[in-house]
Amino acid sequence: MSKGKMFALAIALMVTPGLVTMASQSSQANSAKQASQTDSHSKDKMTLHHETGKVGSLAADELVLDYTWRGKERKTAFTLNSNTKKEGNVEKGDRVMVYYHFENGHRIATELKAMAAIPKTEANKS
Repeated sequence: MSKGKMFALAIALMVTPGLVTMASQSSQANSAKQASQTDSHSKDKMTLHHETGKVGSLAADELVLDYTWRGKERKTAFTLNSNTKKEGNVEKGDRVMVYYHFENGHRIATELKAMAAIPKTEANKS
C-alpha cells in the first residue's frame, strides 16, 4: 500500500469517531428540542375553531348548527355556558358563526356572532 493511501486511511479512521459523536449529539439536541416544544404546546391556550351555518335549535345550554360540508348536510351541537359571548340577537334559523374549542370531547362555544343572511340569487334559489 502506498504512503498516500495509508495516510488517507489514517485520517479517515481519526475523523470517523468525531463525526459519529457529532451526529449523536445533534440527534440528542433535536430530541430535547422537540420535547420542549411539545411541553410548550400543551401549556398554550386551547386551539380555537369556528363554524358557520344556521341555528337548527337553541336552548340555554346548547346550540345545534346546521351547515353543509363537502356537499353534505351536517348538524353539530355546541355547549353554551356563562362564558359564551353572544354578539347580536341569535334565534332559530339565523345564520351565525360559532367560535369554539374542544374540552373533554365536547365543543364548547366561546362566542356566537349573528351574521347577515345570504341573499338568494336566481342561480341558487330552490
